[in-house]
Amino acid sequence: MKKIIVLIVLMMICPLILTAEQDELFRYRGNSGNGADFINSIFNPYGASVGGILTIFGNTADAVFWNPAGLTQIENAQLQFSGAQLSYDRVVSYASFAKPYGEDNENAFAVTVLGSYVDDIAGYDEYDNYLKKFTYTGGGLILSFAKPMSMVKFGVNLKVLNEVIDEDYAWGGAMDFGFLITPPLPVFLGINIKNLPGFIKWDKEKEVYSIGSGYQIGFGYKSLTDSMKIGLVFSKDQGDEEVSVNIGGEVSLATVLALRFGFLKGNFGGGLGIDLGFLNIDYAFYNEQFIELNNSAHMISTRFNF
Repeated sequence: MKKIIVLIVLMMICPLILTAEQDELFRYRGNSGNGADFINSIFNPYGASVGGILTIFGNTADAVFWNPAGLTQIENAQLQFSGAQLSYDRVVSYASFAKPYGEDNENAFAVTVLGSYVDDIAGYDEYDNYLKKFTYTGGGLILSFAKPMSMVKFGVNLKVLNEVIDEDYAWGGAMDFGFLITPPLPVFLGINIKNLPGFIKWDKEKEVYSIGSGYQIGFGYKSLTDSMKIGLVFSKDQGDEEVSVNIGGEVSLATVLALRFGFLKGNFGGGLGIDLGFLNIDYAFYNEQFIELNNSAHMISTRFNF
């Protein structure tokens, strides 16, 4: 079993250690103009399938991507793996370990390694003359900490980021701040401020590039039996012209099966979750949009509880 887990981990983090042959134009073409754009990709299938309402209801290792304050609600150690192929053949994957700690396990921490990989990208010069094909690699390490403070729970992500293009590489960092308000009512409030402050510096350049910041504010209702969740999330990333209104929900049909739906930034998502106690499997179908191209993405993650 230990050998299998080690093999899976190596498979998940391999995009981070691949050497890259890349034309540096990829930094400027087809993105918002900010550095490390890959960090804003949809990595997590659970959140994608429910319209991002994990900003409000995240209580597993998935909370790292939507609101780190939700980590205060995990009850046991969790090891999670995920991977997906998005539009433009972008491959995203991650491995995450989360664990409660403290006298009453009221605090929590998580360590997440993630990667983004794109192959066979056509490079052009400033006159649109074809140069060559190249490969892009982006990776990150996220350290998360969460602590409850009465009805308010607080969490923070510390991010170390890396991008590789040809023989050039960049390093940077960013932080996320999350808040979760859980009054003695079935109505909840979640706030997540991401990539603030954020920067990335290329080895061969003096200029320091900013990483696009953003926020999510959500309100949601959860039934007393936890069998139904529904939420509304307002979100905006730097470069977005308007605030995005997202909605999603989850209904548990049995103790082992949950059905999910949502609209995230105008794109439909859906999926299901299977809970076997020691193992959770989350599947998402997400109509992802990237550079004005719609593409259906199938995403899956597995989480081990122990």
